[in-house]
Amino acid sequence: MLEYPVSDDVLRAIVNITSRQVDDILERLKNPATREDIMKSERFTATIAMIKSRVELLKKLSIEAFKDDNTNLSTKYETLPKYRESEYVVREQFNNTICEQLRKIDQSGGHILVHGMPGSGKTVAVCQAVRQVIAEENCFRPHGCYWMKIGSISEEKLKEKLNGMAIEIGVNIADFNEPLDTVLGRIEKFLKDNAKKSKMLFIFDEIWNQEYFEYLTFAKKSIVTSRCDIDNKDTHEKYHCIPATVRLVLN
Repeated sequence: MLEYPVSDDVLRAIVNITSRQVDDILERLKNPATREDIMKSERFTATIAMIKSRVELLKKLSIEAFKDDNTNLSTKYETLPKYRESEYVVREQFNNTICEQLRKIDQSGGHILVHGMPGSGKTVAVCQAVRQVIAEENCFRPHGCYWMKIGSISEEKLKEKLNGMAIEIGVNIADFNEPLDTVLGRIEKFLKDNAKKSKMLFIFDEIWNQEYFEYLTFAKKSIVTSRCDIDNKDTHEKYHCIPATVRLVLN
């Protein structure tokens, strides 16, 4: 049992991990050759007990873990928000430019920054482009992608989101009260030690505070959307910047 308060992001991560454990047990029980041994094992009994305790914990805390809050987590980390085709952008050159850069970072790593005023269609365009290069060219497979909306949040809330993300990708977080720098260090070390996970595409949506760019350098492959005015040389050197300077026309 958790003996200290944790954020919704962390609890959602717990729910997803529990779901994967249940799926794994069910899959193994389908096999007649292993079913009896599994059901007799102490590990099976302990796992079932742990899952029950987690469910009870979530009930007590009244966490609506599967409510849509633009996180949309999944076991394959393909966490892009879903949009109807009618919401997709039709400015072909803009989409092609994002796709071209996504292909490059799929091969050799790197960072993309799509920036512009609110309402210029940055998020929809990025989601469309990422889905397109995955579907048509198998980019970022089998490692997948992880999408996180950041927005206008405090550093403490950013830490909570990063804790949730860390749990989802497999980082061992012993203490959710650790400072932000420690959390970032754990994520960076985990990705360094796990080459396959480090090939994931991280999508950080709607960064309002330009200082937060420095907290996301653990990602080897990333695409960021931001409404910030990108006027410093350092950002241009680290990111391939794609401006969304006008409002996009939707279907």
